[in-house]
Amino acid sequence: MTLRNKDLNIVILAAGKGSRFKSKTPKILIKVKSKTLIEHSISLAKKINPKNIYLILSPKLSFLEKKLNCKFFYQNRPLGTGHAIKLFLKKHNNLNKLLILNADTPFINLNAANKIIEKLNLFDLVLSGFITKKNKSYGLIKRNKENKVTKIIEYKNANKKDKEINLCNSGMMGISKKNYKNIFKIKKNKITKEYYLTDIAKLTYENGLNTKIVMIKNNSLAKGINTISDYKSTKIFFSA
Repeated sequence: MTLRNKDLNIVILAAGKGSRFKSKTPKILIKVKSKTLIEHSISLAKKINPKNIYLILSPKLSFLEKKLNCKFFYQNRPLGTGHAIKLFLKKHNNLNKLLILNADTPFINLNAANKIIEKLNLFDLVLSGFITKKNKSYGLIKRNKENKVTKIIEYKNANKKDKEINLCNSGMMGISKKNYKNIFKIKKNKITKEYYLTDIAKLTYENGLNTKIVMIKNNSLAKGINTISDYKSTKIFFSA
């Protein structure tokens, strides 16, 4: 059995609108191999054996409290992932370090998660990244000449040159307690009016803290389910 990570707390982001998925069923409740996406994410979190597992949800899905064994936190207004973590840390600012998972990216394995946790002992931000030349939606991890991460550019906001970057953000990330203050510096995006958690990469760099990337070699494990097409093309075989 995995030893308990006593100073680690896991937050699963699951309050997004899922507008690109275009289904009457909330995206996190669709099933892959007899389990919903959120159940897969919680299953991974339990294998990590953290101090606590928190699920950030829309109030519309409060009925899941009777079905899922974790702690619940509600984001009443869907103003983005950065907003969700801001609200969460206002209530839980005494937590030592966080591992953040996305409910719609449930295929990342335990090995990758453990590498992020290990690196979080030395770095203030640890990202999960993968290489692809067929990117149509994933955030782009930009680095400088010294190979330091300077920002994550949301694909929809990227220019033609940015889109030549083939290092993409998979979504799972670790954040140290020292870096929590930068979460509160995340500003509302002028176009979407949302707060992007990915802006923490730029703030980490600008405030002299260190970022590490954990590479995920299997692209299928790194990708999430954003659309019906993604769901239909999913051919993932989960390990026990």
